[in-house]
Amino acid sequence: MEEVPRWKKYMWILAALKELRMEQGSRYGRYAMQDFSILICLILSMASSGSSNVALNGRTTTFNVLDFGAIGDGVTDDSQDMDDVARPIALGFSFCNNLQIYGLNVINSPSKHVKLFRCNGAILSNLNIKAPKESPNTDGIVIGECSQIQVHDNNIGTGDDCVAILKGSSNINISRVACGPGHGISIGSLGMNGAYDTVEEIHVQDCSFTGTQNGIRIKTWQGGSGYARKISFQGITLNAAENPIIIDQYYCPQLHCPNKTSAVKVSDISYAGVQGTSMTKTAINLRCSQSMACTNIELKRINITSVGQKFVTSSFCLNAHGRASRSIPNLRCLMK
Repeated sequence: MEEVPRWKKYMWILAALKELRMEQGSRYGRYAMQDFSILICLILSMASSGSSNVALNGRTTTFNVLDFGAIGDGVTDDSQDMDDVARPIALGFSFCNNLQIYGLNVINSPSKHVKLFRCNGAILSNLNIKAPKESPNTDGIVIGECSQIQVHDNNIGTGDDCVAILKGSSNINISRVACGPGHGISIGSLGMNGAYDTVEEIHVQDCSFTGTQNGIRIKTWQGGSGYARKISFQGITLNAAENPIIIDQYYCPQLHCPNKTSAVKVSDISYAGVQGTSMTKTAINLRCSQSMACTNIELKRINITSVGQKFVTSSFCLNAHGRASRSIPNLRCLMK
């Protein structure tokens, strides 16, 4: 049987989508415009999955669901709870080699804005990603099981992580990202439901955080295994950020998780040149597993003070081993 040309597949998709009705309701703020997001995901998945040398140039392109019928008035609708309904990702790419995404505006996605899965050699640059700070699960860029990824010169403000590095990722370089609002730049979560998860060679440099819920964060679940290692944060600027530096090996968004002894091993983590202001007194929080210590943690040239000098910032360590120099707050809690 003769293979159907790709352009004809696109036409089938477009024809099918014309029959769909626009869905305005989402759990938060009516940001969802289902047809538009599905169209983007289907076409771009067909264009990019398993392909090489894909470039998406959006210098004159803006994706904004408000232009397609969503209200976005900041008021949660009165419809029934829709937690069981999957909200579409605005832009998703899987199994790509040498993907390039640059110059796009991605605004008010119903869920994640840009997601990479099992991609190699991708570059994401000059993106403007925006969603209200109260919008749930609207991560800016999500990277999972990828390698050799560059993320640079992006402006991201959402209701979740500005950038999230998930399991199976390595050699990820993030630089010159302006984050805020949002939950900061996160590695993890790792080890959920006892999983063996790994990340390594993650490097974050010359990034800023303004009014974020977290700054630079590593988060793992109790009961998991694997490792998070060879991770560096350098040249970080904080402006009224909560939880500026955090390693959390007791991650539990449900607030009630059973204690477990196994843990993801966290090691070879460096922080250098982190400065700015914190909204929380504990500016450095290293909560490592009691059964699996964090090792070779290095902090140098840290200067984190409170907003308006209203209080003296402090640090907290649990089973964290390493060294520190020229740090405000002091890190006497860090074990050798």
